[in-house]
Amino acid sequence: MARKKADNSRILVTRTKVGQEEDERQREVVRDEQIAVRVFQTNPAEVSIKYGRTVQLREFESFRVDIMVSCPCYVEEVEDVYGQLKDLVGDMLFEHLNALKLSDEA
Repeated sequence: MARKKADNSRILVTRTKVGQEEDERQREVVRDEQIAVRVFQTNPAEVSIKYGRTVQLREFESFRVDIMVSCPCYVEEVEDVYGQLKDLVGDMLFEHLNALKLSDEA
């Protein structure tokens, strides 16, 4: 990632997204995007949330989905970040399980 100075609290970095083009050739597409990321002035705390679910398929057959997100933050922000991550990871798990259920029905 290339770095550029934005101000004292953020720097600009280049995020590269690699994906598939939506045409008949299904070729690989690379897109660069500038994003501002936070620079911590002190050692950050780390908040992590991991949710999982085991889904029973048939007798003696199951699969498990786990989703984990970690986020650095200031110590004073831990409770707020925890609340945000809890909602985010819960929604991600729900969406993932629904997508698996829909693909299983197809």
